[in-house]
Amino acid sequence: MPIPNDPLQPLQWYIDRSVRQDASVDLNVLPVWADYSGAGVHVGIFDELIESAHPDLVENYDSSLEIAGLTYDVSSGNGHGTAVAGIIGASANGDGVAGIAYDASITSAPVIYNTSVSFSAFVTAMSAADRFDVVNMSFGSSAAFDGGAITQAQWVPVAASYEQASAQGRNGLGTIFVAAAGNYRTDATNSGLSHYQAERHTIVVGAVGADGNIASYSSEGANLLVVAPSSSSLYYPDVTTTDQTGVDGYNSGNNPPLDPVPVDYTIRFGGTSAASPMVSGVVALMLEANAGPRLARRPRHPRHLRAPHRPGHRSQPPLSRAVQLAGQRRHQHQRWRVSLLQRLRLRFGRRTGRGAPCRDMAGTAYFGQRAAARRFDQWARDGIDG
Repeated sequence: MPIPNDPLQPLQWYIDRSVRQDASVDLNVLPVWADYSGAGVHVGIFDELIESAHPDLVENYDSSLEIAGLTYDVSSGNGHGTAVAGIIGASANGDGVAGIAYDASITSAPVIYNTSVSFSAFVTAMSAADRFDVVNMSFGSSAAFDGGAITQAQWVPVAASYEQASAQGRNGLGTIFVAAAGNYRTDATNSGLSHYQAERHTIVVGAVGADGNIASYSSEGANLLVVAPSSSSLYYPDVTTTDQTGVDGYNSGNNPPLDPVPVDYTIRFGGTSAASPMVSGVVALMLEANAGPRLARRPRHPRHLRAPHRPGHRSQPPLSRAVQLAGQRRHQHQRWRVSLLQRLRLRFGRRTGRGAPCRDMAGTAYFGQRAAARRFDQWARDGIDG
């Protein structure tokens, strides 16, 4: 399989850190692209409306999975959904950027209007979430307890939709939900205090900068499972991706030094909104590589996580044999000590028997390890073999 070589890839440091001198982390998907591209995986992007006719998205956009009852009005987006979509599934067509899962199908589920989440639209979108293999949600609440805007009674049907999709999506293997943790670290707004991020079926994603350190804005919380590359600061977003065509969106074309790329693209995306689709893209690669029943969700403690060390505990369980640790950065995360795995090798491909070799995915992921991880389903049961 040919490796994508789109003209703006030299700016996509999160794919290959060698293109940027100060970058020490990336997703390391280049070796994976030799065999996998996300083909056959359907990703629903719950966000602002995606510009489906964008030249770098149109080939992978699947309108057949659009959800009745949502507003597919071209005036309802300002570029956020289009930027998220490019990180996941921009085509490897020799134009612009390449998505992490550049052959995956993407579909817009507009739930954000005028930069705010419409809860009624979200309820509608969630009722159809089981039609997707992966759902990316780069949004959340800026206030604890959602500012009182969502009651427990209102969340009941949404919780039922999560349960339905987790049980019935992917032909009974379970839809994978990936959500941004939020950008409110400096406000001390805990990510776990929002319905959107506290839902137990969701992989919640924080952000690290190009230097591998926690991003200054990335919300903390015991609900976080993983972090991925994004901008170090909200003031200097530097993730390159697709933008709305023309003068709309992030790049108006009026300031080339600030956004030195064609007007249909931008280098100024960031936040956990960018980190979340990076994980969704990697998940799409995993699902293609493990087609079949191997990646069913299971109500068990994920074997690729280990409990954090706490006083009085004599030892920790050993890391999975599939994990090759090339370095750790340790950060205090609430009460738990979190390890950021600089290289997590995920075993890809179906085993033919006990002891038979597996194909390795050298995709980098950053897994926070804490006892709270017991709440998460084992979303990659045999893809990560312990």
